[in-house]
Amino acid sequence: MAVSQNLLFSGGAAFQNNVEPPAGAWIAKLIHDGLQVNGWQVFTIDNWRDSGWSFGCGRGSSKVCVILAKPAELREWIVQIIPSHVPSFFQRLFGGKPSALPQDIYATAQGVHAILSKQKEFRGFQWSWDAYPSAERSTPEPTAP
Repeated sequence: MAVSQNLLFSGGAAFQNNVEPPAGAWIAKLIHDGLQVNGWQVFTIDNWRDSGWSFGCGRGSSKVCVILAKPAELREWIVQIIPSHVPSFFQRLFGGKPSALPQDIYATAQGVHAILSKQKEFRGFQWSWDAYPSAERSTPEPTAP
């Protein structure tokens, strides 16, 4: 079963001057606020392990986590969309379910893509299910599970 949508994209470096690390707070806020305007319930943006930003969001009973980080490449960003909770093997044995299904992850990815693709400074969108996006195994827009 597909678990995460991963996005690699470039651009936006001009906006990160004079900003305390980790970089990308303004991109996380852009995604956060854009999802909220489009009817998602969003939670507080958090500094994710001092290397990026994360926040939870959801619709109905589904809850996902959106994480933004900056890989080593100067002008690239990565976004990962995952269920907020994935049950362990033993939890699954006793009926535990993830907080979001692949369709929920896909819907969130579509929302994130719509927000980011409207920004002229972002380009080179590479979406991939469950793997680091690469030219060989990614698509320019999120794909259904």
